[in-house]
Order: sequence, then C-alpha cells, then structure tokens
Amino acid sequence: MIHDGHRERIRKKFMNGDSLEDHEILEILLFSSIPRANTNEIAHHLIKRFGSFRGVFDANATSLQEVDGVGPSSAVLIRLVSECIYRYSLQRQDTRDLLNNREVLQEYLRALFIGCDYEKAMVLLFNASGRLLETCELGDGDVNLVHLSPRQILTAAARVNASAAVLVHNHPDGVLYPSDEDLASTLQISQALSAIHVTLIDHFIVAGDQCRPILYHREEASSAEQAPSLSLHNSRKKFT
Repeated sequence: MIHDGHRERIRKKFMNGDSLEDHEILEILLFSSIPRANTNEIAHHLIKRFGSFRGVFDANATSLQEVDGVGPSSAVLIRLVSECIYRYSLQRQDTRDLLNNREVLQEYLRALFIGCDYEKAMVLLFNASGRLLETCELGDGDVNLVHLSPRQILTAAARVNASAAVLVHNHPDGVLYPSDEDLASTLQISQALSAIHVTLIDHFIVAGDQCRPILYHREEASSAEQAPSLSLHNSRKKFT
C-alpha cells in the first residue's frame, strides 16, 4: 500500500517517545479505522473543521462524518476515545477533597463536560462531612439553553439526604459569564434548597478549559475576583 512506509515511520516515532504534533496523534488513531486512505490529510481536515485537537474529540458523531474521509467506524472510534478521556479524568480525582480545594473541584467540574458539545446541567450532592454522594444530570437543551428544575434537584437531594449541593452547567459557545437566566435560576434553586436545609455552595459555568463560580458573580465584579470559601460550614448566601 502507498502509505505503508509513512505509517511505519510515524508509528516508530510514537513508540520512540518522540514529540508528535496534534494531527500526527490523530493520524495514528485513524489507522485503526481507515486501513488504506491517507489519514494524515483526514487528520488535518478534522482539526481545521473543529478548530483544535480538543474540538475533534468534543464533536458529535454526525458532525464528524461531515468531514470527507470520516465514516461511521472512524466516528465511533473518536467518540470512544472521548469517552475514555472523560472516564479517566473523573476517576483520577479524589472526590473526598472536592469541597476543600477549589482547584480540585473546578478540575472535576471541567471533566464532567469532556466531549460534550451541547449544553447540560448537573448537580453534585454532598453529605454533612463534605463527601460526594452523587452526581446527577439534570437535563440538556440546545447549545444555549438548559431548564434547571428546582423540583428535580430537591428530589435528588432528599433521596440521598444531602446537606450541600454544587450546581454546574456548561456554555458550549465558550462564553464564561452568566446570563440573567443563570442568575435568576441560581437564586430560585438556592432558596428552594435552603427550605429543606441543604446549602447551595455555588453554581459554576464551564466553558472550554475555564470554570467560573456565579453565586458570587456580582461580588466578584467589584472585588478583584476574590475567590469565596467553599467550606460547607462557612458558605455564605449571596442572594437574600
């Protein structure tokens, strides 16, 4: 085959621990699903189409197959790798320390949205000692709308006897700041949870590699981005 020599060279480059470009990693991956075509060209097309290496693995199967040379087998392979990244990223976190370390919490929250190109919301529920009890998906919408249901959150919190909650949703368009709807829903949910003695620690937005708390959004805007405490026992209510 025409590309046999090139494939062998790039495999050896990888096995020798040499530094590879993003398109070269993607090219090697595609060897498994595309036995004969020039995967170098397809890899370049994928990165151009989705803007980055990460963008390729965030894309859904339908969008992937819109790229010339990418069929169902390649789309499944890419989505499978994305799922592996997602599960690995979550399992490497020590969830016992989430509420004690803002950076650890935000890394965990970012991992929840790996490979997700649509907007969705989740709630993390904790016991009185700060141990993570459950992570619940609250639903998904189009690329710019999620309806957060206080009833669904209250039901989940009561079911596991939670003492605290962290809300998070993503903005696939990359906009990190909350909308008026985000702020209004945060107030509504905070008040509903308080009525059953559950503390809303914070509500975060994930946009790409960034993660921002919005419960203290107005305070942050006037206090040089001071990070609030995540302590369950020191949590302050911004909306009262």
